[in-house]
Amino acid sequence: MTKSSFVILTIVLLGFVLHTEADCKNRCYSKDDCYGDCECQPVKSSGYGYSSRSGYGQTKCCCHKYADCVYKSYTYDCKCRDGYTGDGVQTCKPEKKCAKPCKDDKDCKDSHDYNDGYGYKKDPCDQCKAVKGSYGYRQRKCCCPEYAECVYNHYQYDCKCIYGYEKKGYDCVKIDPCKKHDCGHYSKCYANEHGYGYTCRCDDGYHSDNGKNCKRRDPCYGHDCGHYSKCYANKQGYGYTCRCDDGYHSDNGKNCKRRDPCYGHDCGHYSKCYANEHGYGYTCRCDDGYHSDNGKNCKRRDPCDSHDCGHYSRCYANDYGYGYTCRCYDGYYSDNGKNCKQQKKCAKRCENDYDCKDNHDGGYGYKKDPCQKCQNAKRYGYGHTGYGHSGYGSYGKCCCPAYADCIYKSDRSYDCKCRDGYVKKDYDCVRVYRNPYHG
Repeated sequence: MTKSSFVILTIVLLGFVLHTEADCKNRCYSKDDCYGDCECQPVKSSGYGYSSRSGYGQTKCCCHKYADCVYKSYTYDCKCRDGYTGDGVQTCKPEKKCAKPCKDDKDCKDSHDYNDGYGYKKDPCDQCKAVKGSYGYRQRKCCCPEYAECVYNHYQYDCKCIYGYEKKGYDCVKIDPCKKHDCGHYSKCYANEHGYGYTCRCDDGYHSDNGKNCKRRDPCYGHDCGHYSKCYANKQGYGYTCRCDDGYHSDNGKNCKRRDPCYGHDCGHYSKCYANEHGYGYTCRCDDGYHSDNGKNCKRRDPCDSHDCGHYSRCYANDYGYGYTCRCYDGYYSDNGKNCKQQKKCAKRCENDYDCKDNHDGGYGYKKDPCQKCQNAKRYGYGHTGYGHSGYGSYGKCCCPAYADCIYKSDRSYDCKCRDGYVKKDYDCVRVYRNPYHG
């Protein structure tokens, strides 16, 4: 089909439709002037019956065959006749009439109006119901559908749906209570039991006092976080998270218990954590033998930091840093290495034993001087003792203890050397006893 042919066909069809609608409700002289189910109907003036005009000049208009042409305010209209319903032009169908007087159900059955091509349907107005309050001979009845009651008022019958039902066509159907609810946003309507009234219920995550016009519920409303925990709404307001208060803890943030203040402490090595009073905070204290300024990251303490060695004595840390030992300076002595006193000097030059005596040592009376002998000096490096025999006295004399020899050294100084089999102990030379089994 060409484009021009399509345009022509469209114009023809459109003209037919417009012509059909235009001809109905318009004046006519015969059926030939009307289309479809429309017929040329005489005008029925509103309230005055049919037009008195007859013959060729009688006024008519195109209407449905079961409709009348009505002239009103200089216009024409089509109205379905009594017993029919429709637009008066395209349709005028028989109207089923309920509420007609009856004696029994037989008077109410009229199945011909309900043949839909698949067989006859049950007549909705098939029940002959008595009017309330009418009895005996004057009892009145009319045909009504199920769930309706017959009402007589001012010489007319009518069918009225019972409470909870509404008219739909010829039938009385149950009213949906939620059909015109006022639940508002974020709320759903639920019909009450037996269909009477309704209840509004907020959607999940929303709330209101009466279930209407609901607002988003605070996710923490009614939370189960428990003691010492706070509820925090998640992003976008869906769900919540429980978090313990400071100083408290639990696996899921709920029902929290006081946390040990030393949990996760930073006391470091060689230090212990001690919870403060009432459980708030903690204190770090160094282990024994360790120290630091704040009790953290402790280092081994020098045992000699607080020694009591006293004068002329030096403190020496014991092995592994535990404890210390005091030792006198050279030339000083003490029984325990503390509070040392200056030693008696041997190897001083002398002429005789009297020059070696020092009776004032100790302050408790006259004591035997260990360096009491004035001996001839031997030159270092000669003789059977390591010192020569020649020249006794040629190198002078010096004070020495018993069992020691006076030695003249190359730097022209004197010294006292214990003889073989003796060792130095303080000022004296004492005998050394060897184990016969070890030579």
